[in-house]
Amino acid sequence: MEIGKMLKEKRAEHELTQEELSEKIFVSKKTISNWETGKTTPDLDSLIRLANLFDLSLDNLLLEESTMVENINKKEKAFKIQRWGLLMPSISIFILATYISLNALNPYLFTMFFGKYVMYILIFINLGMDTFISSELKKYNIEDYEAKIIKNIKRILYGLFAIIILLPIIVDTVNMFIRS
Repeated sequence: MEIGKMLKEKRAEHELTQEELSEKIFVSKKTISNWETGKTTPDLDSLIRLANLFDLSLDNLLLEESTMVENINKKEKAFKIQRWGLLMPSISIFILATYISLNALNPYLFTMFFGKYVMYILIFINLGMDTFISSELKKYNIEDYEAKIIKNIKRILYGLFAIIILLPIIVDTVNMFIRS
């Protein structure tokens, strides 16, 4: 029996509404609905709460649907990959922010020490990592709420990365017009 059907039956046996069940295991009503219709599957924490609530063994819950274990493993691997997707832009932002701060102290550092190549190298590294990570994540076909949050965080990080890169260029251009 699929986990969604079993969940629906157990909920009916205990005379619980979706909302009451959601409050007991600390998820939203929509999440319960998605589990029961098979759109998504519960994560491990939710499975443990469900097993305790309905007096079931976790083995029974997991063995009832072998795809459950497979989905949990897929999500775990996908989120490990996504961590790298967040780490690279974060490191790049830190490097650029440090570099720009040092450049503010010594304006000649930009041309003498690093040159403008640091930005280009970081851009290419980030694009390469993002392409690689995107292709790896396609193998897992994970489209759920957590994946969307990660994508939004990545967009914010890349936006910050772009601002940090463009800001010195804009300031240099404005300074050049002011001097002439």
